[in-house]
Amino acid sequence: MHSGSSWCGVLTRGDAGAGLCTFAVMAGPLWVLNPCRVVYQQNGRRRSAVAYATLQGHLIAGTERMAVEWQADDSVEFTVFSLSRGAGPVGRLLFVGLARTQRRFFRDQLVCMKRQAQALS
Repeated sequence: MHSGSSWCGVLTRGDAGAGLCTFAVMAGPLWVLNPCRVVYQQNGRRRSAVAYATLQGHLIAGTERMAVEWQADDSVEFTVFSLSRGAGPVGRLLFVGLARTQRRFFRDQLVCMKRQAQALS
């Protein structure tokens, strides 16, 4: 869902089987790396979902779940659920700005998912 984003991406490194991933977010000229762990995955014919939790070293503490579901009326629904707060002294101090970046992140996810869906049709 991040394919095509100009400022955000997901890197898988280390033990991918354990669900370790890192969100790389561009902050001005710098990339900020935020570690996460996938805690839930579902890959079905009509519904796919993934959830991850942040790990120590991430500026935000919390979880996020994304799901894509093919509805009975042939529409497709994409949902994002997030519960978060600033992590550690720096994250708490910066959370007001991080919350704005997080909203941008969600909007970007929607744009990327829409672009990918249009490419498939």
